[in-house]
Amino acid sequence: MLGDKIIVKKDHETVAKGLADILEEDIKRTTDKYVVTVAGESGSGKTGIAKEIASNLNARGIKTIFMQQDDYFIHPPKTNQKLRRENISKVGLSEVNLALLQDHVKKFKDPLTVQIRKPLVVYEEDLIEAESVPCENVKVMVIEGTYVSLLDGVDKKVFLAKTHKNTLVARLLRQREEIDRFTGKILAIEHKIIFQHKKMADMIVEKNYSIVIKRK
Repeated sequence: MLGDKIIVKKDHETVAKGLADILEEDIKRTTDKYVVTVAGESGSGKTGIAKEIASNLNARGIKTIFMQQDDYFIHPPKTNQKLRRENISKVGLSEVNLALLQDHVKKFKDPLTVQIRKPLVVYEEDLIEAESVPCENVKVMVIEGTYVSLLDGVDKKVFLAKTHKNTLVARLLRQREEIDRFTGKILAIEHKIIFQHKKMADMIVEKNYSIVIKRK
């Protein structure tokens, strides 16, 4: 998303390095392309952590691309907020074209795919354009977003345990939304959906930024 204010804290950098250490071993064990998702609630740090994971892997010579679920919203952000205020029942999975993102995961996994043509949100202009993302010789795709745990064909799913009640300061710093009672209702609705996805995770980043690897 163009114009998104990504805040990367020291804790984000530290946990991203720890996750990259774990992922690197797994990535090197396969000759196939590899997909990682980073999910969590609004303000939980998923964008900064996911971006740092991608940076860490690239620095280690593992060519990695970074993707955002926000680019796959059906309506651009300001319009989407307006529609939410008109009808709060619109909040949820129906706002996102997950089917398109799923198709792009599938295309990335195909070794013959040279590039993916994807949507690109331009935040300040409140519009959705398009961009081409090169995939040739790329080993890893890191995708962040509220609902990305639902994607199939993912090699490792990371879930951030912080809830919207823990992340008020982060949202205020990001300045992407007006924080009022209506916003609180939206975050509560999202929480009910997203919290259920925790059980799908392979790795959980706890509120204190410790990493828990789930044994399957």
